[in-house]
Amino acid sequence: MADSHPLAFQHPPHGQFLRVEKYAIRAPVGKQGGNNVDKVALEAVRAEGHCPHVAAPLAPIIRYGVDPIEAARLAKLWAGRRRGNYLHKASHTTKTRKLRDDQPCALVGVITVPAEWQIDQRWSDFTAACLEWLLEKYGSDRLTSLVEHHDERCLHLHFWIIPRMSDAFSSVHDGELAIDFVGRKAPKIIRDAAYRKAMAELLDDFHRRVGSRFGLMRETVRSRRKTRQEWLRDKFLDEQREKQIQRRIDDAVAKAVADTKVLPSTPTPLVTSVHPIAVQQNSGTDPSTTVAYKRFVFPVKARIIGEKGQLRDIHIEAAHNVDTTFERERCA
Repeated sequence: MADSHPLAFQHPPHGQFLRVEKYAIRAPVGKQGGNNVDKVALEAVRAEGHCPHVAAPLAPIIRYGVDPIEAARLAKLWAGRRRGNYLHKASHTTKTRKLRDDQPCALVGVITVPAEWQIDQRWSDFTAACLEWLLEKYGSDRLTSLVEHHDERCLHLHFWIIPRMSDAFSSVHDGELAIDFVGRKAPKIIRDAAYRKAMAELLDDFHRRVGSRFGLMRETVRSRRKTRQEWLRDKFLDEQREKQIQRRIDDAVAKAVADTKVLPSTPTPLVTSVHPIAVQQNSGTDPSTTVAYKRFVFPVKARIIGEKGQLRDIHIEAAHNVDTTFERERCA
């Protein structure tokens, strides 16, 4: 395994997110969302009217290959030239016919990082590692496009994989290839098990080659996808839980500040680390560390009730002036 990235464990661990989806020229009947290659490409390039979920759309940055619009055109070109064999029952012979337009012709994937990641060296290294993994897995002739988006809550990559003209679509889709191996006429329970096992191995391989190097956890990924309603409910509950915890921290800080005497003549310098919520106490006397805040900084300790009702001791670096109090929780 490759060495871990130096910035991998300076943030709390998060689960990796890699998802692939197959798309056709025309969305099959019953496909959720009704998306096809054209709709997905227009959303990826942030075409007007095709990305309502993005508040301020930005043009994607092409990291490899062509833009998604051209990738969709190449996928449709592959589908137009592809021929499949079928059994003609009347003559009992095998004949060829054009691929149906609701059969998949492009594999489109998304790779997302946690929300606190920034556009920095770690993101650049992660993008390079993902590109290397995609090239080794699919090859330069099948990896058609890789773009990145910076206009949503989480930084993410989109990639397009198109089969070679002489290959079937299953050559680029691990789950479909596993079904081919066990047989399309095998019992459904066997086909489903083979499909799930192949897709799990895809995630395992990505985690081993990329995710683990950047501190992303494989085990936190759920075994089943949430519905839209479940996702909205869990998002609402998480927001309410965070607000409740923040109120408890604010109350504890206010009490600790009220019980602590501050000597204006002896301010304590404060230096923040690269961790967004972690702070480090500096025993030096560099005045620039306090001038930036223009407040007196001092350490306090408070006890709060945790999320599950347990008592929790927290260390806080509080900055105080005449009319304002600012605080940040410090890792215990």
